[in-house]
Amino acid sequence: MKKIIYSSLLLGAVLMTSCAEDYTETQQGMYFSSEQIEAMLANPEKATIAINAAERGKERSRAMSGFAEVGSHEDFGQKAVDIYMDAMSNDMVFPRNDWFAYAYTYQDRVETGNTATIYNYFAKSIALTDNAIMLLMKSDKDYANKPIYARLLAFRGYAYLYLTQLYSYNGMSVPYSYVDANGVEHRSESRTSVIDMNKNIEKELTQAYDILTKTAYVRPDKAVIDKNVVAGILSRYYLYVGNWSQAETYALSAMNGTANFLDFQAVNAGTFSELSNTDWMWGYPIDGSNTGFFASYFSHMDTFNQGYGRATATPKSVDRRLYDGMNATDKRKTEWFADGVKKYTGGKWTGERVLTKYINTKFVDKTNFAGDYLYMRKTEMYFNYMEALAAGGKGALAQDLLEKYMVSRDAKYSFANRDKSGKEFGVSRETVLDEIRFQKRIEFWGEGFGLLDMKRWGLELKRKYGEGIKNDKGEIIAEGTLSNHRYNSGLFDLPVGSNSFILQFPLNEINVYRGKLEQNPAK
Repeated sequence: MKKIIYSSLLLGAVLMTSCAEDYTETQQGMYFSSEQIEAMLANPEKATIAINAAERGKERSRAMSGFAEVGSHEDFGQKAVDIYMDAMSNDMVFPRNDWFAYAYTYQDRVETGNTATIYNYFAKSIALTDNAIMLLMKSDKDYANKPIYARLLAFRGYAYLYLTQLYSYNGMSVPYSYVDANGVEHRSESRTSVIDMNKNIEKELTQAYDILTKTAYVRPDKAVIDKNVVAGILSRYYLYVGNWSQAETYALSAMNGTANFLDFQAVNAGTFSELSNTDWMWGYPIDGSNTGFFASYFSHMDTFNQGYGRATATPKSVDRRLYDGMNATDKRKTEWFADGVKKYTGGKWTGERVLTKYINTKFVDKTNFAGDYLYMRKTEMYFNYMEALAAGGKGALAQDLLEKYMVSRDAKYSFANRDKSGKEFGVSRETVLDEIRFQKRIEFWGEGFGLLDMKRWGLELKRKYGEGIKNDKGEIIAEGTLSNHRYNSGLFDLPVGSNSFILQFPLNEINVYRGKLEQNPAK
């Protein structure tokens, strides 16, 4: 019996041990046979089951350890990408060399580094999504009106949005693939222009949104994309391209038409490890069957865990400019970060322990390695809405929304009396838009927005700040004396628009295109 390998979209999704056997969404496996494909085409009901299983397999792959095939404990899907994004920003501090430290020092962005962890994850996910679309088109003539088609389109747009933000250079994005109306996949032979790529992303996301709206689709759980999630992705897209009115529209739509936020207690319930949290719009459940153990988000981000991010290993800290910029009455300051005085229990240590100042206490997985993965939350939509308003000339309304939100975090907050002392260290808080951006950096610390927001906001990487130490000749012999970025390999600055903010393609990808894929600058 001929075997047709359909890629690892189906890995962990469907197993058919013989051509005659039935199969369900929960079965596990690696491939379809040619006979099984024919059977699916002859039996639409079975084909639908298989396609749903394929989509579930894609969702599972978003959290799968080793999916990008780079063979490291930095490879576990979307949440690994999130750590990369924050490690390359101003806001996350590494104390020493460990996993993700090469992202922190910008060594992983080059073709010989670990850029494949990011590129392979999204490129592979796109290829797997295309396979599912082709299968759907062959089995259902009315595919274009089906929610599953919309969800597949939405994920393609989502993946390309990441790739084009991270790999675009000199007006050119990444290679593009699509499935035509006849169910045939096409791939570009080289890079697609950013203009065309953006049009493709917008088209697929808006088409997905329209289908899900028209069909009034109700998803079975938060692991599945629905209309509000697509609206959320669209709000991210329109912020990226600077279309403030559309960003405003879709952020509001993602909130069901009303700009509301949850109070701090609701947001913090479950310590960012439970999919049931009311603030979570999109995420994935982790349990003993799909955890990556040490190759997992909480292994790297939970200070209390036994993984790499534990207090005695490489705990991730917040940049002091964000910490010092919060009032003492800000609940996020006291709940999410250590003050160097408070004693903690419950970690992988005996008795009480004082954590070094600035170490994060935000992400706590009490199950140890089975904390759920967060992809999008409602509070982000509120911030996207405020940012779109402020950038689009509606500063008064944005300020009113900001103050309402901030009082829920800090009862003594006042926009007029906010502390702007961080300006001299490269953190501007002069305008409403500045303040919204500053508060977003605090609210979403560790959730994967660092580098992406730095790039679209036009910020520099500024890790050396404070007066330098001078010798008797007036020469600066030590810089960044106020910075808590003390790991020397990570203590450097990069200017706005630096080529270092652009990732290089993995060397294997360059080789596949045999000279037709122009590499991004090494520095």
